[in-house]
Amino acid sequence: MWILDGLEVTMVGSVASRLTEKGSGLALNPGQIGLAAAIYVLGACLGALFFGQLTDRFGRKKLFMLTLGV
Repeated sequence: MWILDGLEVTMVGSVASRLTEKGSGLALNPGQIGLAAAIYVLGACLGALFFGQLTDRFGRKKLFMLTLGV
């Protein structure tokens, strides 16, 4: 699971600078990129806390399959 998280962070880091370029289709400024990154990290932490408790209750395999479906 940590491999997927590492892949996501690497991909976001690779494209973030391109999203600030004129003509990128989004034309985000660096502050907006930073805000999006902060929201991403917050969501990952809250999701880990929430789903971590659920895995203790229902089992890791069942919850992993559920998160893949979501």
